[in-house]
Amino acid sequence: MRARAARLACGAICLSLLACSGEPEGPSAAARADVKRLRRLFVSDPAAGPLEEVERVATDRPVLGARLLRRGGIPAAERQLTRVEEASFTTEEGRRLARQAEDAYRQRLDALRLYADVLEGAASDTEGLLDALRGQREAEMALLALDRDMEAVVPTARGDDDRARSPAVGVAPR
Repeated sequence: MRARAARLACGAICLSLLACSGEPEGPSAAARADVKRLRRLFVSDPAAGPLEEVERVATDRPVLGARLLRRGGIPAAERQLTRVEEASFTTEEGRRLARQAEDAYRQRLDALRLYADVLEGAASDTEGLLDALRGQREAEMALLALDRDMEAVVPTARGDDDRARSPAVGVAPR
């Protein structure tokens, strides 16, 4: 019984020391600001609208879908990549997440270009279509991982303007 009481007392002392250690909990204010900056870029993706439009028409009118990708979706996806590349971040955490975002947006851009090529062939290349869709799925998973990682650093409350999740990442037939 005394041993248990001694262990409890030691545990309480350790907790007190940890609580008084002066170590800040969670990310720094600068890291939170970096993540919020990146999240704003993430949720205001200019490619979201054009890619939703492509998704609506690509199945029934693949050539039109390819044209919409080439004229709207791909240029908007390029702008999003440029926005992230040109953003400045002051913390290592912010720079790490920005590199993750750049990789995901490059992956999405490659997948969209491949998908436009496949659609221009009126989707007759089944293997190419599968490759394009696989690439888009992988890009979407990378962007969802980015969202999860940003959320781990700076959780957002439900209803928060920054809470919007991944905009249209790619397009896929319904």
